[in-house]
Amino acid sequence: MTLEPGVSVVLPCYNEMAVIEESLSRLSVYLEGVAPHYEIVVVDDGSDDGTPDLPWLDFMENYRAVYLRSARNEGKGGAVRRGLRAAAGPLVFFTDIDLPVELESLGRCLDRLAQGDVSIVLGNRRLKDSRKVGASFRCRRIVSRLFNWGVRVLAVRGCADTQCCLKGFTSDALAQILPLTELNSFAFDVELIYVARRIGLAEVQCPVQWRDARGHPPHLTLIKILVTNLLDVARLRKRSYAYRSHLEQDS
Repeated sequence: MTLEPGVSVVLPCYNEMAVIEESLSRLSVYLEGVAPHYEIVVVDDGSDDGTPDLPWLDFMENYRAVYLRSARNEGKGGAVRRGLRAAAGPLVFFTDIDLPVELESLGRCLDRLAQGDVSIVLGNRRLKDSRKVGASFRCRRIVSRLFNWGVRVLAVRGCADTQCCLKGFTSDALAQILPLTELNSFAFDVELIYVARRIGLAEVQCPVQWRDARGHPPHLTLIKILVTNLLDVARLRKRSYAYRSHLEQDS
Protein backbone atom coordinates (compact mmCIF):
# COMPACT_ATOMS: atom_id res chain seq x y z
CA MET A 1 0.00 0.00 0.00
CA THR A 2 1.38 3.41 -1.01
CA LEU A 3 0.78 6.23 1.46
CA GLU A 4 -0.01 9.73 0.24
CA PRO A 5 2.90 12.06 1.02
CA GLY A 6 2.55 14.39 3.98
CA VAL A 7 5.00 16.84 2.46
CA SER A 8 6.23 17.45 -1.08
CA VAL A 9 9.52 19.19 -1.86
CA VAL A 10 9.89 20.57 -5.39
CA LEU A 11 13.39 20.90 -6.85
CA PRO A 12 13.65 22.71 -10.22
CA CYS A 13 16.83 22.04 -12.16
CA TYR A 14 18.55 23.01 -15.38
CA ASN A 15 21.86 21.41 -16.37
CA GLU A 16 22.73 20.47 -12.79
CA MET A 17 23.33 16.77 -13.30
CA ALA A 18 26.42 16.75 -11.08
CA VAL A 19 24.57 17.56 -7.86
CA ILE A 20 21.26 15.75 -8.31
CA GLU A 21 21.95 12.37 -6.73
CA GLU A 22 23.82 13.82 -3.75
CA SER A 23 21.01 16.30 -3.13
CA LEU A 24 18.33 13.64 -3.39
CA SER A 25 20.22 11.46 -0.94
CA ARG A 26 20.74 14.25 1.60
CA LEU A 27 17.18 15.47 1.36
CA SER A 28 15.58 12.03 1.59
CA VAL A 29 17.65 11.11 4.66
CA TYR A 30 16.61 14.35 6.35
CA LEU A 31 12.93 14.03 5.45
CA GLU A 32 12.82 10.46 6.76
CA GLY A 33 13.52 11.92 10.19
CA VAL A 34 11.07 14.84 10.15
CA ALA A 35 8.28 13.86 7.71
CA PRO A 36 8.41 10.13 6.92
CA HIS A 37 5.63 10.36 4.33
CA TYR A 38 7.20 12.59 1.70
CA GLU A 39 7.96 12.94 -1.99
CA ILE A 40 10.66 14.86 -3.85
CA VAL A 41 9.49 16.32 -7.16
CA VAL A 42 12.38 17.06 -9.54
CA VAL A 43 11.41 19.28 -12.47
CA ASP A 44 13.95 19.18 -15.29
CA ASP A 45 13.59 22.44 -17.22
CA GLY A 46 14.88 21.10 -20.54
CA SER A 47 18.41 20.12 -19.45
CA ASP A 48 20.84 19.01 -22.16
CA ASP A 49 23.68 17.85 -19.89
CA GLY A 50 22.60 14.23 -19.47
CA THR A 51 20.09 14.78 -16.65
CA PRO A 52 17.38 12.75 -18.44
CA ASP A 53 19.78 9.77 -18.63
CA LEU A 54 20.27 9.50 -14.88
CA PRO A 55 18.81 6.34 -13.26
CA TRP A 56 15.48 7.91 -12.39
CA LEU A 57 13.78 4.58 -11.71
CA ASP A 58 16.37 3.92 -9.03
CA PHE A 59 15.93 7.42 -7.68
CA MET A 60 12.19 6.87 -7.49
CA GLU A 61 12.71 3.76 -5.39
CA ASN A 62 15.58 4.97 -3.23
CA TYR A 63 14.64 8.61 -2.68
CA ARG A 64 10.89 8.74 -3.48
CA ALA A 65 11.70 11.04 -6.37
CA VAL A 66 9.19 12.04 -9.01
CA TYR A 67 10.85 13.14 -12.27
CA LEU A 68 9.15 15.63 -14.57
CA ARG A 69 10.85 16.81 -17.73
CA SER A 70 10.00 19.81 -19.89
CA ALA A 71 10.75 19.52 -23.60
CA ARG A 72 12.37 22.96 -23.64
CA ASN A 73 13.81 25.46 -21.19
CA GLU A 74 10.92 27.61 -19.97
CA GLY A 75 12.56 29.41 -17.06
CA LYS A 76 12.74 28.73 -13.35
CA GLY A 77 9.26 30.10 -12.70
CA GLY A 78 7.71 27.72 -15.20
CA ALA A 79 9.58 24.77 -13.73
CA VAL A 80 8.58 25.61 -10.16
CA ARG A 81 4.94 26.12 -11.17
CA ARG A 82 4.85 22.73 -12.87
CA GLY A 83 6.28 21.05 -9.78
CA LEU A 84 3.88 22.81 -7.43
CA ARG A 85 0.94 21.69 -9.54
CA ALA A 86 2.14 18.09 -9.56
CA ALA A 87 2.87 17.93 -5.81
CA ALA A 88 0.57 15.56 -3.92
CA GLY A 89 1.29 16.54 -0.32
CA PRO A 90 -0.89 18.83 1.83
CA LEU A 91 2.29 20.82 2.62
CA VAL A 92 4.46 21.79 -0.35
CA PHE A 93 7.89 23.43 -0.40
CA PHE A 94 10.32 24.38 -3.12
CA THR A 95 14.03 25.07 -2.98
CA ASP A 96 17.05 24.90 -5.30
CA ILE A 97 18.47 21.56 -6.43
CA ASP A 98 21.86 22.20 -4.80
CA LEU A 99 20.16 22.77 -1.41
CA PRO A 100 21.81 26.09 -0.52
CA VAL A 101 19.45 26.52 2.45
CA GLU A 102 20.39 24.24 5.34
CA LEU A 103 17.94 21.39 5.78
CA GLU A 104 17.36 22.28 9.43
CA SER A 105 15.84 25.54 8.15
CA LEU A 106 13.49 23.52 5.96
CA GLY A 107 12.51 21.52 9.03
CA ARG A 108 11.73 24.64 11.06
CA CYS A 109 9.67 26.09 8.23
CA LEU A 110 7.84 22.78 7.88
CA ASP A 111 7.01 22.76 11.59
CA ARG A 112 5.76 26.33 11.35
CA LEU A 113 3.50 25.64 8.39
CA ALA A 114 2.14 22.48 10.03
CA GLN A 115 0.83 24.54 12.96
CA GLY A 116 -2.07 25.48 10.71
CA ASP A 117 -2.43 29.21 11.43
CA VAL A 118 -0.71 30.38 8.22
CA SER A 119 -0.94 29.32 4.59
CA ILE A 120 2.56 30.35 3.48
CA VAL A 121 6.04 30.25 4.99
CA LEU A 122 8.73 32.41 3.40
CA GLY A 123 12.41 31.89 4.12
CA ASN A 124 14.13 35.23 4.60
CA ARG A 125 17.92 35.53 4.56
CA ARG A 126 17.82 39.08 5.91
CA LEU A 127 16.07 38.43 9.20
CA LYS A 128 18.04 38.96 12.38
CA ASP A 129 18.48 35.27 13.20
CA SER A 130 19.47 34.20 9.68
CA ARG A 131 23.02 33.00 9.09
CA LYS A 132 25.14 32.97 5.92
CA VAL A 133 28.25 31.03 4.92
CA GLY A 134 30.31 32.35 2.00
CA ALA A 135 29.64 35.32 -0.26
CA SER A 136 28.77 35.89 -3.90
CA PHE A 137 30.51 38.47 -6.08
CA ARG A 138 29.97 42.14 -5.24
CA CYS A 139 28.25 42.98 -8.53
CA ARG A 140 25.74 40.19 -7.96
CA ARG A 141 25.01 41.46 -4.45
CA ILE A 142 24.43 44.98 -5.80
CA VAL A 143 22.03 43.71 -8.47
CA SER A 144 20.19 41.69 -5.83
CA ARG A 145 19.77 44.75 -3.61
CA LEU A 146 18.52 46.83 -6.56
CA PHE A 147 15.98 44.16 -7.43
CA ASN A 148 14.75 43.91 -3.83
CA TRP A 149 14.40 47.71 -3.70
CA GLY A 150 12.41 47.69 -6.94
CA VAL A 151 10.16 44.91 -5.66
CA ARG A 152 9.37 46.81 -2.46
CA VAL A 153 8.50 49.95 -4.46
CA LEU A 154 6.46 48.21 -7.16
CA ALA A 155 4.74 45.25 -5.56
CA VAL A 156 5.68 43.60 -2.27
CA ARG A 157 6.36 45.66 0.83
CA GLY A 158 7.44 44.22 4.16
CA CYS A 159 9.55 41.43 2.67
CA ALA A 160 13.22 42.27 2.17
CA ASP A 161 14.05 38.91 0.57
CA THR A 162 11.44 37.76 -1.92
CA GLN A 163 14.06 35.66 -3.74
CA CYS A 164 15.06 33.32 -0.91
CA CYS A 165 14.88 29.84 -2.42
CA LEU A 166 12.81 28.32 0.37
CA LYS A 167 9.06 28.77 0.36
CA GLY A 168 6.27 26.56 1.66
CA PHE A 169 2.53 26.47 1.06
CA THR A 170 -0.50 24.51 2.05
CA SER A 171 -2.07 22.70 -0.89
CA ASP A 172 -5.24 24.76 -0.36
CA ALA A 173 -3.23 27.97 -0.72
CA LEU A 174 -1.62 26.73 -3.94
CA ALA A 175 -5.02 25.86 -5.38
CA GLN A 176 -5.93 29.53 -5.02
CA ILE A 177 -2.60 31.06 -6.03
CA LEU A 178 -1.40 29.05 -9.04
CA PRO A 179 -4.33 29.75 -11.41
CA LEU A 180 -3.50 33.45 -11.08
CA THR A 181 0.22 33.14 -11.87
CA GLU A 182 1.87 33.28 -15.26
CA LEU A 183 5.50 34.43 -14.92
CA ASN A 184 8.28 32.04 -15.96
CA SER A 185 11.18 34.30 -14.96
CA PHE A 186 12.95 34.58 -11.61
CA ALA A 187 10.26 37.13 -10.68
CA PHE A 188 7.91 34.19 -10.19
CA ASP A 189 8.75 34.28 -6.46
CA VAL A 190 7.48 37.85 -6.27
CA GLU A 191 4.32 36.89 -8.13
CA LEU A 192 3.55 34.10 -5.66
CA ILE A 193 3.80 36.49 -2.71
CA TYR A 194 1.95 39.29 -4.48
CA VAL A 195 -0.97 37.08 -5.48
CA ALA A 196 -1.19 35.48 -2.04
CA ARG A 197 -1.39 38.87 -0.37
CA ARG A 198 -3.95 40.19 -2.83
CA ILE A 199 -6.28 37.29 -2.07
CA GLY A 200 -5.72 37.56 1.67
CA LEU A 201 -3.69 34.49 2.60
CA ALA A 202 -1.77 34.53 5.89
CA GLU A 203 2.01 34.30 5.72
CA VAL A 204 4.97 34.19 8.06
CA GLN A 205 8.64 34.89 7.36
CA CYS A 206 11.28 32.65 8.93
CA PRO A 207 15.06 33.02 9.33
CA VAL A 208 17.27 30.54 7.49
CA GLN A 209 20.84 29.34 7.42
CA TRP A 210 22.18 29.33 3.89
CA ARG A 211 25.31 28.92 1.83
CA ASP A 212 26.06 31.67 -0.69
CA ALA A 213 28.12 30.05 -3.42
CA ARG A 214 26.50 31.62 -6.45
CA GLY A 215 28.57 32.09 -9.59
CA HIS A 216 29.25 35.33 -11.39
CA PRO A 217 27.55 35.72 -14.79
CA PRO A 218 28.80 38.50 -17.09
CA HIS A 219 27.79 42.01 -15.98
CA LEU A 220 25.57 42.53 -19.03
CA THR A 221 23.74 39.27 -18.27
CA LEU A 222 23.08 40.40 -14.69
CA ILE A 223 21.78 43.77 -15.89
CA LYS A 224 19.52 42.08 -18.44
CA ILE A 225 18.13 39.75 -15.76
CA LEU A 226 17.54 42.73 -13.46
CA VAL A 227 15.67 44.75 -16.08
CA THR A 228 13.61 41.79 -17.31
CA ASN A 229 12.54 40.78 -13.83
CA LEU A 230 11.69 44.33 -12.75
CA LEU A 231 9.51 44.71 -15.84
CA ASP A 232 7.75 41.47 -14.90
CA VAL A 233 7.18 42.79 -11.37
CA ALA A 234 5.78 46.06 -12.74
CA ARG A 235 3.27 44.11 -14.84
CA LEU A 236 1.83 42.47 -11.73
CA ARG A 237 0.02 45.65 -10.74
CA LYS A 238 -1.66 45.81 -14.14
CA ARG A 239 -3.23 42.41 -13.49
CA SER A 240 -4.88 43.39 -10.20
CA TYR A 241 -8.33 43.11 -11.79
CA ALA A 242 -7.83 39.34 -12.08
CA TYR A 243 -7.34 39.03 -8.34
CA ARG A 244 -10.40 41.15 -7.61
CA SER A 245 -12.49 38.95 -9.90
CA HIS A 246 -11.15 35.87 -8.12
CA LEU A 247 -12.24 37.25 -4.75
CA GLU A 248 -15.67 38.25 -6.06
CA GLN A 249 -16.27 34.74 -7.43
CA ASP A 250 -15.38 33.17 -4.08
CA SER A 251 -17.47 35.56 -1.99
